[in-house]
Amino acid sequence: MPSQSGPLRFNRDAASRAIVETLQDGPYMADLFANEQVQPAIYHYIITRRGSSEILDWGQTFSMESSRTAAEQWMESRALRIAS
Repeated sequence: MPSQSGPLRFNRDAASRAIVETLQDGPYMADLFANEQVQPAIYHYIITRRGSSEILDWGQTFSMESSRTAAEQWMESRALRIAS
């Protein structure tokens, strides 16, 4: 298995057709995706810093709302850490 060196990168241009929604909070962006080809559907989020392809966080859930909530909570917690 090849080893990963350096941060994981997100090719937003290649994924643009699959992105359902993009959230922004300060310097962060969260792209939300839906994979409805599996049942039950799986929803994904990928968080990057605006202008960067480095993935800061990602996850998957079983609803778009819970995926949105997870991304919003991550961005909010990061903003609180920066502010304190």
